Amino acid sequence: TYSYHNYEVYSVAYNERFNNYLYLDGSGYSSYTVTGLPQGVKYRMDDSGTEIQFYGKPTQKGTITSKVTTKDELGNTYEHTVVWLVYSEDTIAAAYSPSYLYLQEDGKVYIDKDIYVDGGSGSYQYSISGNSYGLQVNQNGYVSGQISAAGTFTVNVIVQDTANPARKTTVPLVLYVSGSRAISGMV
Repeated sequence: TYSYHNYEVYSVAYNERFNNYLYLDGSGYSSYTVTGLPQGVKYRMDDSGTEIQFYGKPTQKGTITSKVTTKDELGNTYEHTVVWLVYSEDTIAAAYSPSYLYLQEDGKVYIDKDIYVDGGSGSYQYSISGNSYGLQVNQNGYVSGQISAAGTFTVNVIVQDTANPARKTTVPLVLYVSGSRAISGMV
């Protein structure tokens, strides 16, 4: 059997109608489950059986994480993490996708991560709160630098609205750094 994980980010306005489609992987007949949708968001399978249509009018602001799990007739499992940025003029919603990395031959891993952000005035200032692990964030929310150890690292980035500094949110960037990589399986 095969296992696959995907990460999607959907930015939708609070209390406004939308339609988004998520393509589902798999072979033949598949079953699926959807959990953790924002309030006001619904879903249905399209006629082809290969996409889920998300639609509705979100009534819950903020960053919300949903899971879509598909299992096909061959026993393969496909997991989709869907992060909803439900934004408004008074709410900033933001997320970084997690990173799964491994140390290079020089004993370092190089970080280059962009942020997903929406809401507020649309103009933001970024800073790191707590341990930066030597990483920096620029004026566009882009985190870069290098880490020289294996482990799980969480860097908290503060996103602050430049038009209203009291309007802000903290976004975790999670980095999973492996000391090595290995490929296993049968040929």
